[in-house]
Amino acid sequence: MELIEDHYLEWHEVSDYADAMNITRKYLGLIVAKKTELTPKRLIDEYIVLQLKLRLRSQTMTMKQIAAQFHFTDMSFFSRYFRAHTGMTPAQWAKRQ
Repeated sequence: MELIEDHYLEWHEVSDYADAMNITRKYLGLIVAKKTELTPKRLIDEYIVLQLKLRLRSQTMTMKQIAAQFHFTDMSFFSRYFRAHTGMTPAQWAKRQ
């Protein structure tokens, strides 16, 4: 969890975290599942989405700035990622807040 908190902006893949801990993705999956009953990817994605929602709610940054801060390659990918995890686009989510 400390690694996620420290690197969620730039690391979005399980392999990034497994490499940092010098373990395999499979072993990381076993450890995470034992402690949280989630997959590592789901744990990472849930944390990222939570942080994205906080940024969108604060309204101090534009969506383009948020996408860049989280190292999404473009706004389209950011929007697809957010929609896949929340069921709505960042703009739709922000309007509801």
